[in-house]
Amino acid sequence: MIKIYFDEILIDEDSYVELTNDYKLFTDNFYLGSTASNTFKLSVAKSAVSSHPTEVKITDDTNTYYLIVDKISEEKNFYIYDLVDKLVLFNFNYNAKPLIDLGTTTLSDILADICTQAGVVLDSTLTLINDIEVTWYDNTLLARDYLSFIAELQGGYARILDDGKLTIVKHKMTSQSTIQIDACEDFVVGERKQISRVVYDNGIVKYEYGDETANTLYINPNNVYITDTTVVSNIYDEVVGLEFYLVETGRCQLDPSVRAGDIITFTDGTNSYLTIAGYSASYGGGNWLGNYSLNVASKQQEETQVIGLNTELKSIKTTINRAEAEITTIVSEVETIVQQTDGLQDDLAIIQEAINTLNETILTQTSEQFQMLFTQTGIASDVATINSLLNGQTEYTNELKQYITFKGASIELGRSDSQAKLLITNDKISFMIGGSETAYMTGNELVITDSTILNKLQIKSWVLIEDSYGRLNKRRLV
Repeated sequence: MIKIYFDEILIDEDSYVELTNDYKLFTDNFYLGSTASNTFKLSVAKSAVSSHPTEVKITDDTNTYYLIVDKISEEKNFYIYDLVDKLVLFNFNYNAKPLIDLGTTTLSDILADICTQAGVVLDSTLTLINDIEVTWYDNTLLARDYLSFIAELQGGYARILDDGKLTIVKHKMTSQSTIQIDACEDFVVGERKQISRVVYDNGIVKYEYGDETANTLYINPNNVYITDTTVVSNIYDEVVGLEFYLVETGRCQLDPSVRAGDIITFTDGTNSYLTIAGYSASYGGGNWLGNYSLNVASKQQEETQVIGLNTELKSIKTTINRAEAEITTIVSEVETIVQQTDGLQDDLAIIQEAINTLNETILTQTSEQFQMLFTQTGIASDVATINSLLNGQTEYTNELKQYITFKGASIELGRSDSQAKLLITNDKISFMIGGSETAYMTGNELVITDSTILNKLQIKSWVLIEDSYGRLNKRRLV
């Protein structure tokens, strides 16, 4: 039998008239990092309530649910309580600065600190696969957002256990229950989903593993803990091969041990269909009755294409410095040059090595500026240069750095080997030579330190121009 406690006080079983339970991890798309709450709706006679509870405990023959009162409404002679599990306690802005200031901080330290601040006990058996070091903080994000990011890195989702503790459950696990299809009033099976590829693409950097033989799982591009390719590789290892069917059942008796997110198997004795549990149920006659359903799409995302990168791509390296709010992306492309010239044919055949031209584009983004740095290191491809290379000489190697920097409201354009640069601000355009401002435009005025006019100077309708005899003449335009 079911028992309901208001702030640890048992209420009369004859006073509540309806109890429903909805627990689903997804609405439209399958994704990692769900922090969906287990939700209940309870109707209780007003005569049985002396004061509204803060916490509600519900027990049945199998389970105990520790719930928070989220909303209270009225209908005739009843109070209607919307109840949620303790994941709602993570809806606060989390600041990791005090923890990070103490010294080396890992993701598991962050998770423990979040739970402490939420007043929720953390599952002591939980071990993180991506327990990365964390050196930054952002108190504009909810603790629940951080919890989602952490769960995604583990290839799973957050769950409140029956004892009220928080844990992270991995999606790829064995079936928790087998249910006979004929025990349901109806059973509809949809398409089969299988994860064969994982992609993280935030528009700046793209990490991907696997192939497109089945479905692609997209990592949240806003996950602040995706710092390098290893993290994504670990996620891929956790979820690759995960498969499930979309199903919809009619009314049936639910397995009380099953929670949303569990892998369960429907079978007709011949065929078996694995699915991820999600359900709507009501309690009556000593049992939970309802239906299981999973109807999600494979999330689609427009993946970025890096222009100019092809089969000659050598490497992409992205460094994310959260502490300094800086992202640096280095794209390196290697091009093979094969030159066969009379007299050098044999030498080229012997070395069997290409002369490389290395192009790098370095994108650096901070909270205050965005810089594009273009670097070209090359070796001229003429015969003289090849001879110099073979002799171990490198005087023909040159490095050219060109850049565009966006900083605040200013833009700077230049080249590393040039004395001349252009600086544009919101009210001024400056021409710089060797670090000194030689000319500038502001408002309607152009100021120049020195100027040379080769042809003519016109001021409104007057023109100064040199004639064929070298004399300076002034005349008025008609």
